[in-house]
Amino acid sequence: MRNPDEGRLRALHAASLRTSVSPLVAGGAICQIVESESWQLRYPVGSDTVPFIEWRMANLVLDLQESLHRCYHNRGYDDFFDYRRAPTPPLEFSEGEEAKLWLSEQGKR
Repeated sequence: MRNPDEGRLRALHAASLRTSVSPLVAGGAICQIVESESWQLRYPVGSDTVPFIEWRMANLVLDLQESLHRCYHNRGYDDFFDYRRAPTPPLEFSEGEEAKLWLSEQGKR
């Protein structure tokens, strides 16, 4: 199965090679990352990185519910958990009622 984003990722990689960062700069950034205690997810290195990240963030549309559903479905958790049984530990009343409603809508209970 091919990644549907393969062409886009190849183009991004090719563009990044045209404005490459020297190995010394990249190595210095890696050392700073390792030595820091930051939980930062992105470490921009190079002159075009910050504008690129800003452009990507401006065009980002992320449906978290759909992402969670896809991860859950693709990993087979539907088959792993027995939704006919009560959860352990038990849910609070309001959470339990909401869960029962959702499970019945999904045909799980």
